[in-house]
Amino acid sequence: MANEPQITFFSGGSALKDTSRTLKKYTRRSVHIVTPFDSGGSSATLRDAFNMPAIGDLRSRLLALADESQPGNYATYKLLNYRLPKTQARSALARELESVITGTHSLNRGVPKAWQEVICRDIARFKADMPVDFDLRGASLGNLMIAGGYLENQCQLDPVIKRFCRLVNVQGYVNTGCDTPLHLAAHLTNGDYVVGQHRITGKELPALKHSINSLFLCHVDEDMKNGIVERVNCRAKTDVLRKVSTSDLICYAPGSFYSSLVANLLPQGMIEQISHAQCPKVFVPSLGIDPEVPHMSLYDRVLLLIRYLARENSPVTDVLSTVLFDPQYTPLTALEEEQLKKLGLSLKKESLVDPASSLAQPHYCPTKLSTTLVDMAS
Repeated sequence: MANEPQITFFSGGSALKDTSRTLKKYTRRSVHIVTPFDSGGSSATLRDAFNMPAIGDLRSRLLALADESQPGNYATYKLLNYRLPKTQARSALARELESVITGTHSLNRGVPKAWQEVICRDIARFKADMPVDFDLRGASLGNLMIAGGYLENQCQLDPVIKRFCRLVNVQGYVNTGCDTPLHLAAHLTNGDYVVGQHRITGKELPALKHSINSLFLCHVDEDMKNGIVERVNCRAKTDVLRKVSTSDLICYAPGSFYSSLVANLLPQGMIEQISHAQCPKVFVPSLGIDPEVPHMSLYDRVLLLIRYLARENSPVTDVLSTVLFDPQYTPLTALEEEQLKKLGLSLKKESLVDPASSLAQPHYCPTKLSTTLVDMAS
């Protein structure tokens, strides 16, 4: 295990899920820093109820890195990955949740007794504090467990993450950059402000009509009704910064450019720690159209990433050394290549796209991407 590389990923939840499940075959020391600022889906319901960080991406990555060979893990994985139906009545959902807590639900079968006690206790804590009007439709049991553990541990995520890791023997390190319950805000090129990840990403709501001029963190409060959006700083977790500093490779991973990648760089101390790390720093662009940067070429995205990463009077290579891309799907012109090389960047062209994926919706081959990154880190 000591010879397995420590690859640190800055990413969201879904884009790297399949690669994470494959990556654990090659290294059990990968580090995954995921965003806690999402404001859509079932995470939003929990955030509104308990004023807590978003945990959907966290739960997704923890389960992707679970040890699938460990006895009892498959049953535990299925239980924690299960979502309550979206179409059932409130009373039926309450009864189903109670059956999970009491251990009589069909998904409880096969889960080791000791693990089941922990899961049921945390979900019971959530239920005890659940607002009477809480909407359980589509709720993830894994999210409810983490929320209950968060409440039980004086609104701290780290103890819950450690317990979750022990339950399914997570093959790596997963954490949020900070635990402060903040939200993403974007200042647009037309002067407007947009608050909330779900309003930025172009997935739950229509894509923004104007480009993002800057991304920052804020609280959601009454002042926003008057058009006041104040920037808020939060310090990155010490343990996360320590992991970044000891990386064998840092990967700016595929995903939504602003809400998954740039959002993870916002906590104070993160970029400074990246610049101090003595390892390759690699950008792997998303494939297809990203609604957050719909008209940007690979070249444009590299320059935009540098804008968020680079510090005045410091070399670009302190924070970004390599662009790893499949030229068939994310091409660069000869002039663009020359300009990036002048910045000191290395361009690594590889056939990384899964040939079984469609031209309209290409996706990376998890094995190819994993082995390429492992080789670069070794």
